[in-house]
Amino acid sequence: MYGKFEEFVYMAQARHMTLDSVEGRLYWVTMSKVETTFLNGEDYLEYFALEPFSNKQIISLTIDHDQKKLLWYVKGFEEQSLYMADLYHYHSNPADVKKSVKLAGTIQDIDR
Repeated sequence: MYGKFEEFVYMAQARHMTLDSVEGRLYWVTMSKVETTFLNGEDYLEYFALEPFSNKQIISLTIDHDQKKLLWYVKGFEEQSLYMADLYHYHSNPADVKKSVKLAGTIQDIDR
């Protein structure tokens, strides 16, 4: 008789996704969060979350394998921002991954 298996499926409404095929991690954004998990749903981490009612949305993300960074684009009414963080597997502690999140730069509204 085989051991008991427990199936775990993580569900989210992804707006945009990217795959780190080397490490087998899926990264995705919803309107307000940047999240990651292994392809089998294990080892979930929330990278980043916008403040509720901030009038901002996370639009897309990409991986820069050369710099070992995850980058995502946040659009607001008055400014647009680019954030970056280390890829998950470059840290042994998930808290260090969250600490690596940095604002890379902003673009002010050109209508001003």
